[in-house]
Amino acid sequence: MVAGKRNRLGWALLGLVGFFALAWTVLWNLAAGQSEKTVEAWIMREKSFGRIWFCPERTVRGFPFAIEMECTKPRFDGIIFGRHFTGGLGGFRATAVVFQPTIVTARLGAPFAVSATDENAHLDLSWSDLRLVLDGLPQQIWHVTIHADKFAWRGTSQEFGPLAGNAERLMGQAANHATDRAYDFDVMVNAARLPEIDRLLGADMPADIVARGTVTQAGFNPALTLPQNMDNWRVAGGRIDFAELDLTHGQTKFTAHGSLGVDALHRVEGRLDTKSYGLAPLLIRLGVNPTLVSAGTLLSGLLSGTSSSRADADALILPIGFENGYLSIGPAQTSIRLPALY
Repeated sequence: MVAGKRNRLGWALLGLVGFFALAWTVLWNLAAGQSEKTVEAWIMREKSFGRIWFCPERTVRGFPFAIEMECTKPRFDGIIFGRHFTGGLGGFRATAVVFQPTIVTARLGAPFAVSATDENAHLDLSWSDLRLVLDGLPQQIWHVTIHADKFAWRGTSQEFGPLAGNAERLMGQAANHATDRAYDFDVMVNAARLPEIDRLLGADMPADIVARGTVTQAGFNPALTLPQNMDNWRVAGGRIDFAELDLTHGQTKFTAHGSLGVDALHRVEGRLDTKSYGLAPLLIRLGVNPTLVSAGTLLSGLLSGTSSSRADADALILPIGFENGYLSIGPAQTSIRLPALY
């Protein structure tokens, strides 16, 4: 009789497990179906703005604890910065955990190639591994994280000319701030090859870059051109507040904090408080005597009751200003004119 009770209990437990397995299967399929509907709704929303996305050979899997959606070589056709572009990715796979469906991790397959149909702009991106984490789907993305290894870019545009560079590693994140149009950002680039910085500093070597801060009045309308978006940001009082901006390029080290914006004539305006090592050759090429600048800065510090520590004895500590179309280094305005950004 005891054995019979055990058998009935065993069958009851087996039935209960089967019931929960069936219920979980139904729940997973409903969640997977909802994920596909979310993707379709997003594609239709993009289409209403003139941007068409193709997600061929779409598959959904990941049972029992994840929902994984994959596309084979997705393609894009639509408007970016007021111009018509076409392009595509090498692959796309997005994964979400059933218990946290608003957090999606996307792996993008290289390469990404996009071209303007007027043939005045083209960009190729490649990488060995690229991951995006989006938090807040589907209503509003409030936190984005990116991680890329062996990232490289090459292209050209009518506005900026040839573009080229690469980095061993790129990491970054952006998060919605206290207000809807302010975003905190944190970017780190390791072992980057940047021809523009090499030309500026007169040496060909990798650079490490760190940038942290907040962008205010951030907004983006892909139907408008890049200059139109920039001007909307300027008119709204947009600023970039750098809590930290660091560049290491061989023996040259530069660190800064401050705030930058754009003036009515579309030039950079604002001020950065900087500390640098090995920047004297660049200042000399710009026509600035680093000895006089550092002496003026030291005198200003003494008059204000502040002085540099012994650890900063070899550092050049000075403010860099951008005002009325001119560059100021230390207490003096230089003859260097600032070009309009757009």
